[in-house]
Amino acid sequence: MKCIFTKDVSTPQSLPEPFHIDNLDDCMVFPEKYMSMDEQRCFMPSNYSQLFVITNSPFIVGCFKRTSVLVKKGISTYEQVDVETYGASFEYLYKHLNKSTSVLPQIVVDEIRDFIDISRSTALDYVNCLGESMEKSYLLRKLSTNN
Repeated sequence: MKCIFTKDVSTPQSLPEPFHIDNLDDCMVFPEKYMSMDEQRCFMPSNYSQLFVITNSPFIVGCFKRTSVLVKKGISTYEQVDVETYGASFEYLYKHLNKSTSVLPQIVVDEIRDFIDISRSTALDYVNCLGESMEKSYLLRKLSTNN
């Protein structure tokens, strides 16, 4: 089974060369629609008979080795992923596959920037009130130093 990661929520109309498939019945399309996050995390490609899984779930992508993962880049353009995906964390895959710098909601990122413009101590107080994340830990270390 191969994995196709797409940011789109629409089903690709064609598959990459040389994998032309006449029928999308050979594909598992967005299985995450019907799975809990824990079920996505436990996805086992060997349990399915389809040739492809088309997904936008980093949990599912993390169940495949990089040689089995393609990233949809255009209408019918696909590229092999350039990092190891098997066993990679949700945060890492989310940021890498979506070309994102953070997994924090954008509204929080904007507020942090606004507070940094006011003062480091104001930003530090704000960040201390956020839920736990790797980004919070990083920001606390960064804002606590006198650089």
